[in-house]
Amino acid sequence: MLIISTNHIKLSYAEVWSVLTYSGEDPANTENIITIYKGESLPKWSNGSGAQSSDPDNWNREHVWSKSHGFPDQSQFGYSDAHHLRPSDASMNSTRSNYDFEAGGIPVDEAPLNFIDSANRTFEPRDEVKGDVARMMFYMDLRYAGAASDNTPDLMLVDNIGTANGSPEFGKLCAMYVWHLIDAVSAAETQRNDFSHCF
Repeated sequence: MLIISTNHIKLSYAEVWSVLTYSGEDPANTENIITIYKGESLPKWSNGSGAQSSDPDNWNREHVWSKSHGFPDQSQFGYSDAHHLRPSDASMNSTRSNYDFEAGGIPVDEAPLNFIDSANRTFEPRDEVKGDVARMMFYMDLRYAGAASDNTPDLMLVDNIGTANGSPEFGKLCAMYVWHLIDAVSAAETQRNDFSHCF
């Protein structure tokens, strides 16, 4: 067994809301969280659960490794693994969809520091979180190797785009490596990692 999976406790998807209020906390305002793609500070209570789910400006749970790529069911460990879940503005979560990560595209209207290429189905996040995204993707690739106990297939980063919906593959490996190098680990990323381990 890998050290990375030792003592891993599977969270319910509902419990993830609570984890994100700590792991995504705004250091300048502990009543708020910071969204991954827009970088906005939003009230913790404005999460898109229940009656608030229809508000596109509330925040919700972004699967950085899209759940349609290997773990579409809440019973699977990858689905609620807090290490790749981040608060996201709900409409930006929808815009990013389950696109592969790659550089290029046109600026997203509501968050122009992010880029989207709808024809090739790729998304490039803002510079401040490129390394975060890369390391979350590397974590998922390493953590989930198809163990029966995880009920999650062997997740693989691949060096191409256009990975099929439903496939446990995700692109693009070379982009992830570059983003890891150009965006070093920040204090906020360390905080997120530490809180994600606590649950």
